[in-house]
Amino acid sequence: MNSSKISIIIVDDNREFCSVLNDCLSNQGDIIVTGIANDGVEGLKLIEKKKPNLVILDIIMPHIDGIGVIEELNSMNLNPMPKIIVL
Repeated sequence: MNSSKISIIIVDDNREFCSVLNDCLSNQGDIIVTGIANDGVEGLKLIEKKKPNLVILDIIMPHIDGIGVIEELNSMNLNPMPKIIVL
């Protein structure tokens, strides 16, 4: 992973939206999408593993919703904590 690029993880249960957003972000020279998760549980695992700069997070998802993901992230003591955009 190139540290000069902004690393992003997309967490959304709408696979078509994830694909469109990934395509759009991948065309930006200073952004790299390091992962896509389709539910909150998968998203938490991916965030812990990849440690992105930014998480684009859906609020309504199966298993754990966006609020639950944020609450869990706060208890994980990630350093640094990623910025989060909630949709």
